[in-house]
Amino acid sequence: MKILVVQLARLGDIYQTWPTLRALRRRYPRAQIDLLVRSKFRGATRGLSEVDHVLHMNSTQILEPIINNSDINLAVDKLNQWVKELTQLEYDQVINLSFSPLSSYLCRAISGPDTQMRGYLRYSDGHLAIADSTSAYFYAQVGPGKFNRIHLVDLFAGVAGVELCDSDWSPPKEFVDAQFATQTLKKFDLLTNQYVVMHVGASQPSKAYGGFKWKQVLSGLRKQSLITVVLVGTSGEKPIAQQILQDSSITRVIDLTGKTCIEELFPLVANSCLAVGVDSVVMHIAS
Repeated sequence: MKILVVQLARLGDIYQTWPTLRALRRRYPRAQIDLLVRSKFRGATRGLSEVDHVLHMNSTQILEPIINNSDINLAVDKLNQWVKELTQLEYDQVINLSFSPLSSYLCRAISGPDTQMRGYLRYSDGHLAIADSTSAYFYAQVGPGKFNRIHLVDLFAGVAGVELCDSDWSPPKEFVDAQFATQTLKKFDLLTNQYVVMHVGASQPSKAYGGFKWKQVLSGLRKQSLITVVLVGTSGEKPIAQQILQDSSITRVIDLTGKTCIEELFPLVANSCLAVGVDSVVMHIAS
């Protein structure tokens, strides 16, 4: 059996897909299980041993010419060629864990007459087709501007039709083993320190917390303890960290924004006393 799992969302969603992929491997130990992600976020698949192949969608190369109206014909040709290559892999089952129009059209395009489908796809006339009850719940009860009452990991497992167990939540072993953890903590001078990890950024502006509010969070932590606070984030989130550090009353803060790779976040979070952040990759790594 050949199974393709489609996850075209961001880093945090990919990490929340790991438990489902592990459950699929447990259910289908001899199957070929492949994962499709966007090229920009493939870093979140490093250390994932439960899949046979990680396929990449270069959405920038394909979609930007269409959005910018620069060379639509070339973009369409590249898209058609890429879809053709995916179709030729002849998957027996396609599981779409991306609740998006783009993913539904893609899954329709790469499915054959005998392909088992789960998640969002399309009928031949282009109308939305929903292949399972969990996806139907998401469409009816969540949608734009509505709240989801079920953890996303459980939604993904429901779409895939698998049951999760505690071991499915384990972090990648090579990122939390003693040697790598020691190297990472020593690199950032945290080997002997107790500390709190604070992720100051977010994938979308609507999820972000401003520098002023983060100062309030720090102030609240200071009332509880004088423990060291470690700021993490991408280089693009460094201005938020700088805004926090401008306050002369803030001490015992280490700014690591733009200085860590994604693998190093695992031991940093695992060895912290507390992880603080918004709906972000650090929160999903923590879980």
